[in-house]
Amino acid sequence: MWRRYRRPITLALPVGAALGCLMSLGVYLAGNPDYRRYGGWGAFVNTIVVGGAIGAVTALAAVGGGVLALLVWDRALVKSPPSRRDAAALGAALGTAVLWLAFGVVNGLLSPSGWSWFGLTGIVVAVAAPIAAIAAGMLVARAERRAADQPTIGRSTGSA
Repeated sequence: MWRRYRRPITLALPVGAALGCLMSLGVYLAGNPDYRRYGGWGAFVNTIVVGGAIGAVTALAAVGGGVLALLVWDRALVKSPPSRRDAAALGAALGTAVLWLAFGVVNGLLSPSGWSWFGLTGIVVAVAAPIAAIAAGMLVARAERRAADQPTIGRSTGSA
């Protein structure tokens, strides 16, 4: 299983960081103009770096969920490639959702006004989980295509 999915797993972190940077760039450009005016380049760099870090952590959670879902669904790699792609996408979305909902619960328990921000956690889940599912589905589908193109050296093909 590692041979087949090593590329999607290793690509997930840079893809997640890049998506986090792009989303934080959108928030920076569409956000408060006073922050942009007074913050200068420092505010820009800070927003992009923090967005990349959040994207990378979210990607790690998505990888954990996707790998766990693949292990539960088809450890022996006998089911169809589309079903494995869908299982990985669902697992990535659930891993992302668990991360952000856990963050919201911890924030609610530890901060006096934390529960008032729990709705924001739901919005983050509603945005991050589908993005993680789409990215995981694309990366796993690519891995499945690569595996189908590889010759079956050392394996019995069933023909005499």
